[in-house]
Amino acid sequence: GKADFRFLKDARAMREAERLSEQLAQQLKRRIKRKKKIVARGRAINIRHTLRASLGTGGIPLYPRYSLQVKQPPKLLVLHDVSHSMTWNNPLLFRFVRGLVNVFNDTEAFVFHTRLHHVTELFREPSLDKMRKQLEAKNNLWLGGTCIADSLASFNKEFAGYMLSPQTRVMLISDGFDTNEPARLAAELNKIKRRANRILWLNPMQARDGYDENNVTAATIRPHVDCIAPAHSLDSLRAILHAMR
Repeated sequence: GKADFRFLKDARAMREAERLSEQLAQQLKRRIKRKKKIVARGRAINIRHTLRASLGTGGIPLYPRYSLQVKQPPKLLVLHDVSHSMTWNNPLLFRFVRGLVNVFNDTEAFVFHTRLHHVTELFREPSLDKMRKQLEAKNNLWLGGTCIADSLASFNKEFAGYMLSPQTRVMLISDGFDTNEPARLAAELNKIKRRANRILWLNPMQARDGYDENNVTAATIRPHVDCIAPAHSLDSLRAILHAMR
């Protein structure tokens, strides 16, 4: 659980970590918060709504109201950096995102390097090998540089209008290495923040030795995201799911 993804060289350990990454995402379904729904029939009477309904009948509670606990699945949007600098982390993070996409119908997934690609349906591919091959066919994803601001600008222009809402939680997975100007990245993040519920930035580099948490990019984006968290191990992914719950 504590092993850094970079140091999982053994093929068997990699496969097991990938499986657990996907399993972690699926566990979120059992932990999501519940909300109360007011219904006409049930077991637990809701006093407040019952009294309100009785105002029209002279205070006589002819139409009692009941509370029903229902699960409130999150509306997620994932923006995943697949540039060369993320190569060591992506096999496991792909499985993590795949778990989220397959568990929650309201999840949308994008990958980006120098360009943005909408890949929700690819992550729903039953065969893991086919999914990987289709992803790799998307414009040499593994070989591209990193243009985070350009990619977010494409998202804001083409998709944000109908994919973001006050209920949407945005998960941005990236090490933060960007060839675009930090100020431009901050501006695009701010556009997303105005439309969405929360922005979580998952950075595989954050918990590693030598990482400067006060670098220019991190300092620029910090005011525009709700949470910056490490994503370098299974334990870190588990903590993220706990926070999302």
